[in-house]
Amino acid sequence: MKLKKLKIRIESEKKYHKRVEKSLKKIDERRADSFKDDSISFNSLEQFRKFITSKKIELLRVIKEKKPTSVYALAKIVKRNTENVNRDLKELELMGFVNLKKEKSARRKIKPQVDYESIEINIPV
Repeated sequence: MKLKKLKIRIESEKKYHKRVEKSLKKIDERRADSFKDDSISFNSLEQFRKFITSKKIELLRVIKEKKPTSVYALAKIVKRNTENVNRDLKELELMGFVNLKKEKSARRKIKPQVDYESIEINIPV
């Protein structure tokens, strides 16, 4: 089984748009079926460092390893306030680091999921 990696790219908006345009051109030319981008882009290393706090990394690891069934369960594992964990999860979801799956049950539970084994950071020199 191949391990799935999430790629982090540090690139300018211009480079990002060029990469997207290239992928869309392949779709137009029928050399690709769909747009597949397994990466998340940040404009600078500083922007990435501001976003990815040690607490967010801890959440990603715990979600992957312990597979909590809800935000509340995750908050208990990491010994943090549920509201703060929820805020971090929403930011992580917005950027594509986690999926928040709404479970159908009597209580509206949200199950956090991490669908990759590692994060690879690409920093151009």
